[in-house]
Amino acid sequence: MKICIIGKYPPIEGGVSREMFWSSHALAEAGHEVHVVTNADEVEQDFRMQFPGPSTGLPGPPQTDGNPHVHQTTADDVMRYIPWANPFVTKLATLAAEVVRQHQCDLILGYYLEPYGMAAHLAGSWTGVPYGIRNAGSDVGRLARAQSLQTAYIEVFRAADFILAGAPMVRPLIRLGVDPSRIYAARRAHLPPRYFDGRAAPMDIDAVLADVLPNLPRGFGDGVYHRLAKTPFRPDLPTIGIYGKTGTAKGSFDLIRALAALKELGHQFNFLALTQSRPELLASFAADLHEHGLEDRTRLLPFVPHWNIPNFLAACHAVCFLERDFHVKVHQPIVPREVLAAGTCLILSHEIAEKQPFREHLRRSENVLLTDPKDSSDLAAQLRFVMTNPEEARAVGRRGREQISQPFEDWPGFRREVSADFETILADSQMRRKLVSISEMQACLARLYMDQSFKRLFELEPDRTLKNYHLTDQETESIKSIDRKVLDYFALSLKAKYRERLLRSFPLLQKVVPADTLKRYFTRFFQLYVPKPEETTVQQVADFGGFIAEVLAADDSVPAFAADVARYEALFYRARFTPTGADTLARLNKALPPARTEFSGETVVKLEEGVYAEVFSHKILDLVDRLNEDAEPGEVPSGQFPVVFRTEPRTLQPKVFHINPAMMAVLRAAGTGNTVDGLIEEVERELGARNLAGKIRPTLVDLMQRRLMTQVETGVPS
Repeated sequence: MKICIIGKYPPIEGGVSREMFWSSHALAEAGHEVHVVTNADEVEQDFRMQFPGPSTGLPGPPQTDGNPHVHQTTADDVMRYIPWANPFVTKLATLAAEVVRQHQCDLILGYYLEPYGMAAHLAGSWTGVPYGIRNAGSDVGRLARAQSLQTAYIEVFRAADFILAGAPMVRPLIRLGVDPSRIYAARRAHLPPRYFDGRAAPMDIDAVLADVLPNLPRGFGDGVYHRLAKTPFRPDLPTIGIYGKTGTAKGSFDLIRALAALKELGHQFNFLALTQSRPELLASFAADLHEHGLEDRTRLLPFVPHWNIPNFLAACHAVCFLERDFHVKVHQPIVPREVLAAGTCLILSHEIAEKQPFREHLRRSENVLLTDPKDSSDLAAQLRFVMTNPEEARAVGRRGREQISQPFEDWPGFRREVSADFETILADSQMRRKLVSISEMQACLARLYMDQSFKRLFELEPDRTLKNYHLTDQETESIKSIDRKVLDYFALSLKAKYRERLLRSFPLLQKVVPADTLKRYFTRFFQLYVPKPEETTVQQVADFGGFIAEVLAADDSVPAFAADVARYEALFYRARFTPTGADTLARLNKALPPARTEFSGETVVKLEEGVYAEVFSHKILDLVDRLNEDAEPGEVPSGQFPVVFRTEPRTLQPKVFHINPAMMAVLRAAGTGNTVDGLIEEVERELGARNLAGKIRPTLVDLMQRRLMTQVETGVPS
């Protein structure tokens, strides 16, 4: 496959550049022809990497036969206008369109909304090649919330053939009008073992500074890089490092205060900061170093390429990543993974520890040092441990690599998976373009492919069949001349792909019902529910789930619990992909408001958005656990088992749990709206009991605290 990726790339610094670099190399190693279109050569000095030369002893970039082909925009004074701007969108879209046409690319991916996603949209529109978007945390958490930009981004999302997104973005995208079938999981790049193997040679700090500082203007960063490099680096001292951007939310100033306190206590150490930033932030960082008397033991390095980061990490006894109170809640930096993979002791904030996929395996003082950066004494204690026990700190780093990084990082697996993802995306995009079109001719063709009755009528009376479509004479003759065997081939192919796409949402059902049975029932379903271009995947899955549960309930050849499995998976899918009021770009990084638990008899209550309650005929959750573990179902108890599905914010894993029949009666009585007094009366009727208010009211408080029920309006508290 030939893929054109538009986005950040070295020498642009940062997480998005790093992700795109390693992902493009993984795709190239997997055998794809990758063309990177970027404006990296035009990045300003504040965010530009420096490439250390051979004299530093550092390794160069990956060199393989399948390296990505990089195409750069160029700077030219002619391409500027008043008010002054560099027309990046136009330049990138133009270059991408030329690359796509010249190299006959199959897919276009824009990584980061501005300017790369916009350029991908334009290049895809001009060339007719399917395009997609991959978002990052900061573009949807910041840029996409700007009213003056939002309409354009929404249109780009809606028109995209595919979107690579993290779990927190899926329901907000669906709410914007993107069908779930166009949304694919954005895989975070794993770290290549050729660099992150725990054996990188420590960076020669003095040699690197001597090599790169001549490339930096003397006044860059108010001269702080040159000023701090006047005295030789002392590798014999414990070395504390950080890398990345500086700022309050990054914990940079928390770290300076803790280091200053340790200096006052007489501790000897080096402080290595591999960082750049906007002039005002860098000046503030330098001023804080000066104010706290740390200049004599600090070395400031400019950004270096991703493949040299392991050497920097090897030069440190411990590396800090202290991000806290960060405004982009969906931000998931990869820095902790890099430190762990390098085998260096990691000092990590609790906030970022909670965001790690391996958070349950983090062991304080065993394989990581955890801290609250705002607690200066606790942070100082972690740093003091490193300074007084440097070899034990290295042992913590080794255990971090062995216990966390080595089981987690899987470059060959990532390479296979990201390659398979793009193969699937291309196949899906091609299928959708055959099924869904705005033109009458293609709508007619789609129906001929998918509707067997319509196709038979067309074969008998083509003129009568086609007269309901607004076709030109040429279009009519083109359709009438289609070879019947070709039509049958496409019809069967699209039907099979549609079945495959629907059954992806029912993996457990496929474990308990034979494939031939599912195929037979799908054919019956297909005759009754011919897919329509305007239908969403959520609706199609719901229709299929309801249909298959009904027919399985009457089929004695399948297990009695099969219908419940179908109902469970249909509801699980609904809870995953049905947006709630909280699933908007504006609320993506906001905490949920506290639940209101005071109410009167006149207060109107209802089920919380994203809550679905259903009674199953079998103990479904135990069965689901066994099926997920590929265990035999065994004996499955039957009866009445109420289950609640609750959509969870910023994740695609709903909470699913059993409740008792009385609580189910309360939820059912609440429905889409009922007063507390009316709810109590309804529950008493259903349960055949009276005077239950004293028990129901505490249950209502519990349900509100658990976000299963909410208030529509608040009366005077009783």
